[in-house]
Amino acid sequence: MGADLGFFAEDRERDFPELNKCPDCETFFADDCCPLCGKECPEEFRAGNRKEVKQKKHRRPAGNGRVQFVPWYYSAWFIVLMLIFAPIVGIVLMWNSHWKKHWKIIVTVAIVLFHFFGAYLIGFVDTLFMGLRGEPEPPVNLELSEVDYRAACTTLDAEALYRNSKDYVGRYVRMECTVTGVASSYYYTQEYEYFTADVYLCKIQIEDRILEFFVMDYRQENQARLAVGDKITVWGEVAGELEGNTSHNGISIKLPSIYARFIDLQ
Repeated sequence: MGADLGFFAEDRERDFPELNKCPDCETFFADDCCPLCGKECPEEFRAGNRKEVKQKKHRRPAGNGRVQFVPWYYSAWFIVLMLIFAPIVGIVLMWNSHWKKHWKIIVTVAIVLFHFFGAYLIGFVDTLFMGLRGEPEPPVNLELSEVDYRAACTTLDAEALYRNSKDYVGRYVRMECTVTGVASSYYYTQEYEYFTADVYLCKIQIEDRILEFFVMDYRQENQARLAVGDKITVWGEVAGELEGNTSHNGISIKLPSIYARFIDLQ
């Protein structure tokens, strides 16, 4: 609806083309002189001589003035959660939400880049963090001298160790066995610290039965690689049961394991 007679919006300039106008008082009148200040109306401000006043375009406020309720699944907090835990769902919700277009583009590009390069970034940060921490210590006792370490190792019953290795975790052990295969060359502890070590599959034969063990090679000196068929004497600590993939069949198996600080070829 239009404005009532005598009412002017704040963004409109007042003008009556059929009347004269005083440039000082901005008063409209039909006589030659302004009724307020008494000055004669200049020729350029008389009716018919004034330039047409261009009205400013009235900008309507966004919305219709009514409160609009946003569905909960278009709420910012829910979209952010979906972008973290279900990126595809989060992107779909975001593009159908009230978010500004430039934010939609930025977030989408960031998620796509992280999808393709995130693994490399995480690996780089993990490598950098491990480098700052320094090389982790191997899971064998390095404080004891070689003489004291060997003296602390005792010969345990192989069958008892095989069947109940968890009961002997941390025990110093001396064991004679034969190398039958090579397993994975990496092992990690419960603290997620990585230790590089050669892992050998070894056997002990008792009459007609064969007992198999994993031997983790943590020798600090004389780290000559072992070969299948080598008969060795292991001086180390019981690690419990560990899982590894053997080289001869690639099957993942879990066996009692020994952290070896010293290994002697027979």
